[in-house]
This record gives sequence, C-alpha cells and structure tokens, in this order.
Amino acid sequence: MDKKQNKKERKDSVREITSTFASAVKKHPVFQEFYLKHRDKVIVGIRDNYVNLYYNCDSIAKFVDTTGTLRAKIDHYYLDPDNPSKLMTIDPALRDLSSAFETIIQKSDDRDKKEKQSQEKLYIANNLNPTSNWFCIDVEYTRSIAEKEKAEPWRFDIIAVSKTTPHRVALIELKYSFGAIGGSSGITKHIQDFYTFHVNGSYRILLPELVSIIRGLRDVGVSIPSEIKEDLTVEAFCKKPEYYFITLANNPDENGNTPKMTMAGYLFGGNTWGSRKESKLVGEKGFHAVVKDPSFRPSFKFSKATLPELGIDNIIDSPLYEEGEY
Repeated sequence: MDKKQNKKERKDSVREITSTFASAVKKHPVFQEFYLKHRDKVIVGIRDNYVNLYYNCDSIAKFVDTTGTLRAKIDHYYLDPDNPSKLMTIDPALRDLSSAFETIIQKSDDRDKKEKQSQEKLYIANNLNPTSNWFCIDVEYTRSIAEKEKAEPWRFDIIAVSKTTPHRVALIELKYSFGAIGGSSGITKHIQDFYTFHVNGSYRILLPELVSIIRGLRDVGVSIPSEIKEDLTVEAFCKKPEYYFITLANNPDENGNTPKMTMAGYLFGGNTWGSRKESKLVGEKGFHAVVKDPSFRPSFKFSKATLPELGIDNIIDSPLYEEGEY
C-alpha cells in the first residue's frame, strides 16, 4: 500500500473499539475513579480505537493503546499547566486520582462555558431518568471520511436514541441564550450542515456507528437500558433521523428580545416567533432559502431553563419546552 493511500485510510474516523480494549479500559484505575465513581458527572465517548471521558463536554481523559500498553492521557492544562506538551500520561501509581479528578473538574468549571455545561447536564439528567423515552449515546459527534480533505461539515452536539423500537434517532444542536445564534458558525450554518447531512443520505454512514457506539458503551460499563437489546443491528433503527435545535435560557434581554426572536430573524424573517429584526442575509441563507425540501423538517424547541439546575430530565419530550412552529 502506498503512503498516499495509507494516509487517506487513517483519515477515515469511525467510532468503534474492540471488546478486548473495552475490557482493559473498564479495569483501568483512572476510568474507575473518573467515571465509575462519577456517573452523575462524566460522559463516556466511544471513538476510533480510543475512549474519551467528558466533563462539561471538555475531554478530561483519553484512553489509548498504541504500544501494547493502555494509557490514560490528559491535556496538561488540567494537572501540569507549565508543561508545553499538550498531552500527558496519568500514572495511577504516582497520583492521588481522587484529588486529580477534583482538580480537573474545578478547572473545567472555571472555564464557564454555559453551552457545554448545559449539554452535559441535559445528557446526564436524561440518562439518569428511567421514565425518559430517550437515551443519549454520544456528544461532540464529528466524522472524517477517507479520501476527503477535511471532516464532514455536519456535527452533532448530542445523539439520542429512543428506547422504543424501531429506535428513533435524534440529532441535536444545542444553544444557550443568545450565544452562537448569529455569525459564521451560527444557526444558519448549522441548518446548512444538517441539511447537507440529510440530502446526501449520510444517515447511512451514521447507522453502523450507532451500533458500534452502543456496543462500546455497554462493554466499558455504561448502563444501557434493557429496551436497547445487546444484539442491536442497523435494522432496529428508523429509516430516517429526526433533527432538533434546542435553545435554553430563552429569556428576554433588557430590550425585551428573546433568543427565539433573534433566531427567527436569522432563519425566517418577517414577524415569525415575534422577531423584531431580520437579518440582511435571510433571503440568501435563511431557512427557506437553504431548504426547499419538505422532507427536511427539523424541530425547534425553546426553554426558559437556566444553569446551574436546568430541571430538564427528558431531552426531547420535556414539558419545559415550547415549540417553535414555522
């Protein structure tokens, strides 16, 4: 195999780990201290031959095996900020892991990234609620495909699947208050990226990964609901995914504008959702300009809930949401 082809294959990123690797991760002291003792704070991410742990959707530990030895790595920012190297290995023999964990979460909290903090709280509160119809399986989902120069444009803050069969798939973009609604990476860009995923039929790429993600989560010790069977296959999922844009802290500013009203100004214009101001680009890049396809109908949900306690423990069906009709 030539070097060019090998480079392309390495870029094909999938979410899959072997059962042997998962077993080793589950037994690792860092995983036991950081996740198994803190399931109410930490999220497990299944990645391409490695496992991530997230707190506030910050990567707080990465489990890799590139030399035949499983290692737990972390950004120096958390435990050794003066070291210029990006990643350091956490040696359980040299550290008080409980103290290390407390230091890590404090430094993550100090970053005060409300959207990421909300993302984690929604994910964990939903998964701890046995009456929720949904189970979250991934955060910060991106996909790189071989023979392409860069990662796919679509990304998802949270992926959830229904407990009932056929399993519905919720692909979620999360906003908190007025942050990241406008601008080059705002709501119109996310609409474009979600629609690219939809119109290109990329759901077929995602489906096998849903199976491997769930299998990997189960293998490392995440409590998967009994309704999601161990012999899960792609045939168990609905034929089409569902798209959700969830906005929290939907409360008025000093001028009486809400994030919902502001979002409408970028997407629809006119007086949709009580919008008072229309973006100049709405005719070119707004929702109806980008999407002229009746098969793509994302749901917009808004809630007044704010940090530190959102009170939302059903990520899709919470009564604390109001719908954005359009």
